[in-house]
Amino acid sequence: MSNLTNLLEHRRKKCYHQSVFLIDKRSEHIECKECGEQLNPMWVLEELQRRRSRWESRVAKLREEIPRAEKELTSRTRTKCQHCKKMTPIRLRG
Repeated sequence: MSNLTNLLEHRRKKCYHQSVFLIDKRSEHIECKECGEQLNPMWVLEELQRRRSRWESRVAKLREEIPRAEKELTSRTRTKCQHCKKMTPIRLRG
């Protein structure tokens, strides 16, 4: 059982370099801000591309949701008042 505990403890301490990278332009070295480990610049480039790809995918999904959300909001005419708990008309400002 202690081997499993040691393995879990090791995994908990292991840094996956998911935070910010510190870049030294003069020496062309990159290190992890969390643990200070020197990182392979090619790995960092690939990691940044993976992060960007995930971000772009998320943005695309959110953009697809906008028309549905707008339609739902424009179709609403009444809402529950937070104070009196009755249904009241929505008055749009603008």
